[in-house]
Amino acid sequence: MIAVLLNDNTGDTVGAAIFEGNTTVSTWTQFTQPVQYLNQDIPTTLQITMFASDPTNPQDGSTVFFDELDYESLTVGIEDYNQAGVNAYPNPVIDDVGFNLGSNELATVNIYNILGTSVLQETITREQNSVSLRFISNGTYIWQLTTRQGEPIKTGKLIKTN
Repeated sequence: MIAVLLNDNTGDTVGAAIFEGNTTVSTWTQFTQPVQYLNQDIPTTLQITMFASDPTNPQDGSTVFFDELDYESLTVGIEDYNQAGVNAYPNPVIDDVGFNLGSNELATVNIYNILGTSVLQETITREQNSVSLRFISNGTYIWQLTTRQGEPIKTGKLIKTN
């Protein structure tokens, strides 16, 4: 698993990407994971956390090698950023969080803690578009919506409070 967080000069997360590889490979494998920006703030730091195995269930002898780690930055206009019409509400959230899916009929929502560990995964639809966060501790989380095929729709920051 690889978690990437982009932070601004105050430490707030302005972009994120989560890559969960579920396969074992024995040769060099290239992959790309787009970063989803949460707002128009300019990131000043990039934090990359990499795990050789599932961080919630580490495996002895797991090894991960990285070669030529690249980061490409593209300028995106406000219209491009907002075109999906996808968001989470309310934010901050106390119990249940809802998602506007934009033009998507069905999506999987993943909630990750700040270390990149998945704490919740559920499938939602336009009609049933909320998930309960009652049993999740207060804190800052990253949400990511993906299509049935696993393609990212949008990623955002979520604050859980009492």
